[in-house]
Amino acid sequence: MFNLDEFAKECERMAAQGDAAASIRALVESAISQPDSLRAALPNFDGDETLLYASPNLVVVHLRMTPNVHYPPHSHNMSVVVGIYAGSERNHSYELSDRGPTDVGHKDHSAGDVLVLSPDAIHSVANISDDYSYGLHVYLGDLVHQDRDIWDPDTNEVFPYSDERYFGLSRPYDESRPFQRPAFCYAHERT
Repeated sequence: MFNLDEFAKECERMAAQGDAAASIRALVESAISQPDSLRAALPNFDGDETLLYASPNLVVVHLRMTPNVHYPPHSHNMSVVVGIYAGSERNHSYELSDRGPTDVGHKDHSAGDVLVLSPDAIHSVANISDDYSYGLHVYLGDLVHQDRDIWDPDTNEVFPYSDERYFGLSRPYDESRPFQRPAFCYAHERT
């Protein structure tokens, strides 16, 4: 049975050791391998993103991704381990130039997949399906207080990250399909 407190404690312990991302990846793989147990152990959620745990070394966020949403390119400036336990998502990778981020490709992930993003990664994420997707995100650092960037997907203008911009700049992945903007929430920012 998944236990959030034990999971966070073990992630904290591993975050203090070498090759923390690989160790935490194994913990996330184990957690998402039993999605019913994971879901039952988590609190009820009102928003699409919920801060589950935060410390100076580690942040854990639960993500419920709205169907047909595409969030804007952004950075984290720390390693991130993402485990998807229901549905699917598409991660776009970007390279940064003097003209802003350039999309260099994407990869689709579905329930049971775990991905690790490096500290220098710039990415955007989309739910290209008609159903919600669900994931557990572990940030190897203090995401809540980390300075980072977000780019307007239409102009490539860079801004300091804020949840308000993140949700405000979200858009439909496919303009021909129904889209409901995700409910704004302060999941991982200074309040």
